[in-house]
Amino acid sequence: MRTFEEKRLSIAQVARLERVHPGTVFRWITNGLRGGRLKLEACKRGGRLFTTLESVERFHAKLSSDKVGPHEQADPSGREADRGYCEEHGL
Repeated sequence: MRTFEEKRLSIAQVARLERVHPGTVFRWITNGLRGGRLKLEACKRGGRLFTTLESVERFHAKLSSDKVGPHEQADPSGREADRGYCEEHGL
């Protein structure tokens, strides 16, 4: 995967794309779904949260698959995953 080829999106852009409130997108990032086991990948740059179109697509794909099982645990802080995601995706 070419990380710089992913299209960066703000919370507001994702909200318009998904036709939901920006607070909903923020909750997908911070709290996740399925008891916190499934979160929308994002990172913070300059005090603003960003994700990518491809991350939104992966989020939807995971929602409709069985890849997030009942025994998988989410990182409670999410900070390590956020740092790795940002570096990996050039954000």
